[in-house]
Amino acid sequence: MRKTVIILLIIGSFFVQSCNQNNTDLTRKEVIKILISSDKTNLNFTGLNLIGIDLSRLYLAGSNLDKTNLSQSNLAYTNLEDTYLQYANLKRANLEGANLNGADCTGADFTGAVLKGTKFKGAILKNTKGLSNKILLQFKAEETERMRNNDKVFY
Repeated sequence: MRKTVIILLIIGSFFVQSCNQNNTDLTRKEVIKILISSDKTNLNFTGLNLIGIDLSRLYLAGSNLDKTNLSQSNLAYTNLEDTYLQYANLKRANLEGANLNGADCTGADFTGAVLKGTKFKGAILKNTKGLSNKILLQFKAEETERMRNNDKVFY
């Protein structure tokens, strides 16, 4: 069965929906086509099943990935700055070198994820799962330093 990707313009942002009879994932090629055809901001992938997809080195800043299943996905060196990742499944995902600065990761599950060099500056990490104490302590130390400098702090 051929997969169809539907892009609907809703209140100034793109909503991406994967449709086929087998309910399979979007491919890297399809995501790149969506990025090329859009203004590259405000993409909405909410709730999609993207298990194992290769989104490495893509620019997804500002996108909505809330409740998206990204387990076992390759997000290495992907720009996810200011994205919405609330309750996203990132189990065993490769996030090496990814930029999650300013991302809202409330309730996201990072269990078993590769996080070497991942940037979390200004990210919201409330109720996350799978982040090591070392990462959380480093994050809190950075946030405390920003508080001293009168920057925004999110816990």
